[in-house]
Amino acid sequence: MLRAAEHYRNVIIENIEMTHSLHYRATHDGLVGLLNRDEFKNMFNSTATNTHKITTSIIFIDLDNFKTLNDTFGHQAGDDALIKISDIFGQP
Repeated sequence: MLRAAEHYRNVIIENIEMTHSLHYRATHDGLVGLLNRDEFKNMFNSTATNTHKITTSIIFIDLDNFKTLNDTFGHQAGDDALIKISDIFGQP
């Protein structure tokens, strides 16, 4: 009886962990780990419609000549640049 209970406990824990993993993968960019576009829009809309007085800021970053970087040095170089930039801006 205890083995069956432990087995079901382990199955439940695995399902919870899988659910968390799937949610993260559905809401974050696979390369840089920041929120993806849809989740950003959801969070922005939630914040914008919040009735509490919360100060919010948005920074828009345009990476000049990013296409040239990709075309000249390859997509891996572009990916590496995006990862470094996201590390700078994505840290809480």
